[in-house]
Amino acid sequence: MNDEPRRRWPPLLWAAIALPLWAALAMLPAALVGAATQSQVPPIWLLIPGLLFATPLVLRVDRRVGPETPPAALAPPVAWWSLAAAVAGAGAMILASEIGNILLSFRAYSPMTPEGPAVEPWTAALLGLVQPLCVIVVLQGVVQRALAVRLPPSWVVAGTILLGAAFSGGGLALQFGLLLILPTWLFKHTGALLPSVAAVLPQALLPLLAVLGVEPGVPGFDVTAADEVLWQPVWFDVLGAVLLAAGVGPLLGAFGGGGDEP
Repeated sequence: MNDEPRRRWPPLLWAAIALPLWAALAMLPAALVGAATQSQVPPIWLLIPGLLFATPLVLRVDRRVGPETPPAALAPPVAWWSLAAAVAGAGAMILASEIGNILLSFRAYSPMTPEGPAVEPWTAALLGLVQPLCVIVVLQGVVQRALAVRLPPSWVVAGTILLGAAFSGGGLALQFGLLLILPTWLFKHTGALLPSVAAVLPQALLPLLAVLGVEPGVPGFDVTAADEVLWQPVWFDVLGAVLLAAGVGPLLGAFGGGGDEP
């Protein structure tokens, strides 16, 4: 056995490096296939095994170079927190969709164009499920944990959101950053990944439901147009606000009381 002490990296440095390292590893299978076949656009489905390879590998690297703090727990001490997080996440998804429509109306970023390679529906659905969950595991379980070693709690939340949003790149950074507020806040109070995963699960399941033929058919949400911005119905935005309040309300009470908080 090697009893040599592990060399830990400065927590802030590791927090800044973890996401780019994870992305590079996730792209590795596609890059290798692209180099072997001399293809400029390797199959999109290769990102799925890439993500499933990169995420546990980064967690393993974190154990060696990350801060000497306990790894992120999976389940919270109170089971209903994850259910409340899922309800709040559904509301946040609806409201973030309308915020995306507002950004489009201001031309903050251009709508998606069909210039990229065609993606099979099942590939898009699985990628839409795997990618957000892996992002949360790395962003909360590695980056947020590392930031918490050196920064005050409020700075940790802000720094995690900024790093995650900046990593998304492009005009989607603002919308993605808003979606990160809920899981980052949840991890701050629970120290567990499951509530954060539950908070993003509604948006991760949406492409999968579409493949199964379950589509809400709401303008501005899952029904879009290439030449105009479609606005969501007011009732749908109200539903999003109600779901967000219904999920966050009891969580605020539980965390504020301090009795169940780890």
